[in-house]
Amino acid sequence: MTLFEQYKCLKSDDPAALLLLRDEGRYVAFGLDADAVAHIAFLDKTFIFGHPSVEFPCRELARSLVALRKAHFRVAVADSLSLLLIASRPVAAGGVKVA
Repeated sequence: MTLFEQYKCLKSDDPAALLLLRDEGRYVAFGLDADAVAHIAFLDKTFIFGHPSVEFPCRELARSLVALRKAHFRVAVADSLSLLLIASRPVAAGGVKVA
């Protein structure tokens, strides 16, 4: 599963939250989330897998979270490895993942 596919899967759980996905030593956001992060954190957008994105080093997470929260964004932070845990959980009726 590509990083973008992981991002879409996690984003579908809470589309309203701005999602930052950790990938090795960086955090990545795609699409409209990338627009917001780029604007608030003064970062340049790039393209990953043909999709607009923005990335920053993991060491910058605290600073970026403060800036995004001050701008009234609700932020979700996920490790790309957590998708393996989410995918392996049984799903109950209504699509809710069981812990």
